[in-house]
Amino acid sequence: ASQPKCSSTQAAVNRRADLRAGGCCVMLSVAVLWPAGWTAPAVRERTVRPDAHACRTLVLLSIAPVQVDWLRRGWQYCRGWMQVRREARAAELVRLKAIHAAAGEGFVTTDAENAAIRLVGGARSDQYGEITPKGFSELGRRLELACGDVFADLGSGTGRSVVQSVTEFDCSRALGIELAASRHAVAVRGLEEVQVEARTRVSFVCGDLAGKELWSSGGALEAVTVVWTCSLLFSDELMARLARRISGSESVRAVATLKRFPSGSLPGFEVERTRAPLHEMSWTAAQDWPGVDRCVGDIHDQPTGSPVWVYWRTPLVALERSL
Repeated sequence: ASQPKCSSTQAAVNRRADLRAGGCCVMLSVAVLWPAGWTAPAVRERTVRPDAHACRTLVLLSIAPVQVDWLRRGWQYCRGWMQVRREARAAELVRLKAIHAAAGEGFVTTDAENAAIRLVGGARSDQYGEITPKGFSELGRRLELACGDVFADLGSGTGRSVVQSVTEFDCSRALGIELAASRHAVAVRGLEEVQVEARTRVSFVCGDLAGKELWSSGGALEAVTVVWTCSLLFSDELMARLARRISGSESVRAVATLKRFPSGSLPGFEVERTRAPLHEMSWTAAQDWPGVDRCVGDIHDQPTGSPVWVYWRTPLVALERSL
């Protein structure tokens, strides 16, 4: 016998019971896949064919609390993400301002000092820039700075990387060599803000970074083990002079430089074969100033910095010098 036709209300009641029995997965799949005028086979076996429009409405109403919960959680996640991004942007802006202010302290040289710097280092060597704290942290790990090392920054400017080598990497001693007396004075004054224990291991010298007296026996650089020089604008003549001093030292194990040494001028050392990694400098950080948004979030859209070349003393030379 034919079954009596049921009203839309009765069909809705039957449909709700089936959905509750079928579970959340059935509700979700029906809500996504239910076409007009179509009834799922499982529903067709157990119930009278309901009105399609009424069933679609009921199913959507059944999963509405789930959808609302998903929307609420999504909105909370977006709000949290935006808050983190705002805080990161503010922190990055503060950091960039500090870099800008720190680099500005190096622009204190007189015309006479600039002329003396150009005489020693070349036509453009009087321009000032420095490695940032972030850049030096990465470089220090790359150079494997540790307790027992004697670190030297040749062309140390205001001396921040010299202090950082002691406070962050616990170097036994750290020296900064700067030709400009005004920048040397800024570095010395900055030591007053350093803790006493670290201050005793830091010293600054005003002089020529490739001067014979500094590298000779009893000189300030006699026992240095790791050298960093912000040499981007150094002349080839100064780089060659510096290479002779470094290769003549028995203690230097690693040299980091922005400008490569002339070919063959640093015997006993090998440059890293890989492409020189980028490290943040004051002038590359300034490039991010107009677009701070690029500096927050996951990572920079593209890494910023200047390539730093690292020269390592070859094991054979180190062994020969130790015998």
